Amino acid sequence: MSVLADPGCAPVSSPGLSAEHASAGDLGESFALCREITRTRARNFYHGLRLTPEPKRSALYAVYAWMREADDIADGEGTDVAREVRIDEFARRTRAVMSGETVRQSIDASWWHAFSETYRAFRLEPTPFERTIDGVREDIEGEHNGAELAPVYDTRAGLERYCERVASTVGVLCLRIWGISDPDAWPEAHRLALRRGVAFQLTNILRDIHEDADEGRCYVPSDLLALHGVSAQTLRSWSEPEACGRVVGDLVEWARREYDASSSLDAHVHPDGKAPMWAMTRIYSGILERIARDPARVALGPRVRLPGPVKIGIALRAAMRARLAG
Repeated sequence: MSVLADPGCAPVSSPGLSAEHASAGDLGESFALCREITRTRARNFYHGLRLTPEPKRSALYAVYAWMREADDIADGEGTDVAREVRIDEFARRTRAVMSGETVRQSIDASWWHAFSETYRAFRLEPTPFERTIDGVREDIEGEHNGAELAPVYDTRAGLERYCERVASTVGVLCLRIWGISDPDAWPEAHRLALRRGVAFQLTNILRDIHEDADEGRCYVPSDLLALHGVSAQTLRSWSEPEACGRVVGDLVEWARREYDASSSLDAHVHPDGKAPMWAMTRIYSGILERIARDPARVALGPRVRLPGPVKIGIALRAAMRARLAG
């Protein structure tokens, strides 16, 4: 059994950072940098996470900064070998933090300092970070530089495993930081967080089909493309609209099933996390429904988004719900 499935590891309320420690000197600057990274690079998540009370909010920003760096390595420029070297160094530094080594002075002013403090203070587990790094390696290996566009995964099972590595891990970490209302319910909350993460990542994959294809990746699995008789390149060009629409429709339905299957997750979340969880789910499911109404946009653009005022409205409703519930 994974350590993440151990109910004894799930506190009712995480111990957290001390507000004084988090705002002092270089550490305060480091947390401020994490907040700025989240604000500028994860606008959908930011509208949800900012509803979390401190100090858990800053801890989530620090975790996001780590995730952002991992993703940037996968999507960065350079050869596969060069990026593999970078992910090896990233993994080495992450293991050093997890083993309790002091963050080197040369990087004290970066987000690593905040990440190190968050990992320690919230007693996070290494497994989600290790699985994310495995997912980044899959991204690097799956890119087709200069070759004909081809799917990264042969089957839906392979894609689901990838979604759990790069997205469900985020959900599990959020639960660790928010906490859950009943520690004995951790196995079920963990299972539901995996499903919610798959829903979020399937939404991302649909939204980014044309951008990923232009970078040499197709995350739509071969078996789904073959079912509808289209290739990855056909999907990118949308040259067979009806068949391509069916591919997108199948992915939309899969994501909807994952949202539905994880609907009871919110009941397990500690009050500190109920508003952000509700907001992020509404934002991502809202993007999914826009894709369902106009499937061709995933290939022909513009990128499907929720307008800023809509996201702000969701955040305000989430905050009101939390206030009324409290």
